[in-house]
Amino acid sequence: MLHVWHKALDQRQSVRILFIDYSKAFDHVDHATVIRKLMAFQLHDVFIRWLCSYLKEREQRVVVGRQASEWTTLSGAMPQGSWLGPLMFLVLINDLTAACHIHKFVDDTTLTEVLEVHQDSRMQHNLDDIVSQSAASFMNINSKKTKEMQIRAGNRKRPHQELILEGTALEKVASYKLLGVHVTETLKWDVHVTTMLSKASKRILSSNCCDVLVCPLLIW
Repeated sequence: MLHVWHKALDQRQSVRILFIDYSKAFDHVDHATVIRKLMAFQLHDVFIRWLCSYLKEREQRVVVGRQASEWTTLSGAMPQGSWLGPLMFLVLINDLTAACHIHKFVDDTTLTEVLEVHQDSRMQHNLDDIVSQSAASFMNINSKKTKEMQIRAGNRKRPHQELILEGTALEKVASYKLLGVHVTETLKWDVHVTTMLSKASKRILSSNCCDVLVCPLLIW
């Protein structure tokens, strides 16, 4: 993604980015949809039957301290912390397409639109298309956590129209944390480096390291 963005700026183009967040992604995995999409890969019947057995009549409960709820049979979702969880979600989003750059990593989907100086944006159309495709797989996009970021070339002054999702204008942000990396509209690393240094300092201070190791880092 960074390569696409930097290349666009080098060519005096601007970039419009949409960071899509799915509501309770792993809790909304529809078993029938996963099986249907797996069958489209023409996988061996043994694997399909094994996965059906894995998903069928799974139960879960909530434990707080010594108190536990009753067991509930799941009609969907993937077991949290399982190796198959992220894999099955990848199967769900594998066929998502857009008329712009699309990057997918488990439950993080990012749309990138590269625009010339006077070119009109079609990101709303791309968003509506992704919403429609996601709904077909019973996945819901979270309008509150889905964010827009714009990286503008110096010669583009005209603002884009707001992006609308579920009747609400999406928030524009100057920085966004994606896969542990803080990306900013300037494509500089100040925010990311400052955040990482702050975390490192707190961990060192909370550990049992001697002052000889702590002080040089704080001074630096």
